[in-house]
Amino acid sequence: MGIRTAQITSLALLLAIAGCDAGEVGQETAPSTASTASAGDDAVQTSASPPDTAARTTEAPTAPSAQVAWHEDLTPVSGPRLVDGVLVLYAVENEQLLLVALDPESGTELWRKMSSASDITPARPLQVEVADGRVVHLQPGLGADGESEAAALALARDPRSGESEGPKDFTNRVHAQAPSRCPGSSSDVCTSPLSPDGQLDFPQVLENGTGAHDWAPGGDPRAMTFVERIGPMDLARGEHPRLGRLRAGGLLWSASTNDLVGPSASTNSGWEFVGWKKELLIGSVGLTHDFAQDDMDLTGSAVFALDAETGERRWISRKSDLACNTSLYSAGGALTACRYDAGTTSFTDDGRVLRDTEVSVVRLDPETGKTRWSVPVMEGDLDGLLVPGVVDEQHVAVAGQVIDTADGSSREQTGDDVVWYPSRSRIPLDRPGTDYSFVTGADTWRVSGDRDASAEDLAWPLPPGVGVELDDGTRVVAHDHGLTAYSAP
Repeated sequence: MGIRTAQITSLALLLAIAGCDAGEVGQETAPSTASTASAGDDAVQTSASPPDTAARTTEAPTAPSAQVAWHEDLTPVSGPRLVDGVLVLYAVENEQLLLVALDPESGTELWRKMSSASDITPARPLQVEVADGRVVHLQPGLGADGESEAAALALARDPRSGESEGPKDFTNRVHAQAPSRCPGSSSDVCTSPLSPDGQLDFPQVLENGTGAHDWAPGGDPRAMTFVERIGPMDLARGEHPRLGRLRAGGLLWSASTNDLVGPSASTNSGWEFVGWKKELLIGSVGLTHDFAQDDMDLTGSAVFALDAETGERRWISRKSDLACNTSLYSAGGALTACRYDAGTTSFTDDGRVLRDTEVSVVRLDPETGKTRWSVPVMEGDLDGLLVPGVVDEQHVAVAGQVIDTADGSSREQTGDDVVWYPSRSRIPLDRPGTDYSFVTGADTWRVSGDRDASAEDLAWPLPPGVGVELDDGTRVVAHDHGLTAYSAP
């Protein structure tokens, strides 16, 4: 890739892009040694499900129905984000990408602007990014002679008016990732442009919209590769493959995923991170640097925790993957993970396949990594990934089972269960100048069965983490049928 491309070894990610009903499978696009705690390398307390709980068949609880405050017939690409009292999201109309702003009280559209996915891989979902109180995004380029049709301008917009600070001619480039707040900064916007020959260039920072220069926070050249935030507390990914945490003064620490997990572990093939009390960064990374690799051993997966201040590994749970964590954790609920006792995975043109698997859902103690309970959910082959859904503040649904996250008891999922699944769908999009024909949704949802998520037969309250909660408790949710605001009955 040349010396100017060394900061990022790959832009490909692994992300599940479609939720599933009970028994159905989500689809997926082509998602120095650190010290450990005294609990041991795996820090895992082996435990089975409580006696006979996996066979319980208690009836699904009943709940009042939500009231629909308003509904808009959009095709959301991203979940809405509340910015200065305005809801902002990506949507698609006639295969054109739009950035749309709405009044959260009425759903009235305030403004819409043409947007661009440039040359961003569809494996990287589009999400609304904010820096210094402004919404930053890509707008279709100026169309100058000799420029790629994928060229785009990086702009910062006032969320209330939609007015921009640009256009800035110096950002009329082909971009490999959407502009976003730079790690360790509250106001600077970072982009990852491509050189004219299609190779990754040095990351660029637009300081307060006044100009562009190479990204080197605090003048620290070690920090310039850590341009993409991948978790809370400004956790970022860098080259060779490394994780790092940045502050305004530069790089606080960095750590090799090879040393943390194993010789092939890499963010090139995915990641998932959450925080714990601002003390730990808990996450998983992908199993490979190279998407061409076949039959990767799923037992090589791991969930690990890093000290947020030092980057040292505090615990690791082998054979586990945070892909089975849910939105409940963000509201103080259980930390759940997939546990693979057997199986391999490969990438195909249609996504990812799992073979000869033995999978359980486990609850991990975020402080120690020990297993609190384990529920077997699947054995055999799978075309796709297990995608857990959420039922309420305490229950998740995986592969036809509803699991109580408090004690690991479970029952068979029924048609009366209202389950919300993440729905990262492939959405057709006109993308001139690229080999892509779609974008991937993020923070959007679908409901189990044949339920229309815009209807009024959904249980209230909605599960934690589903949609954006307003001050009055109303939840605004992007889903397969549009954008809906739900309120208490």
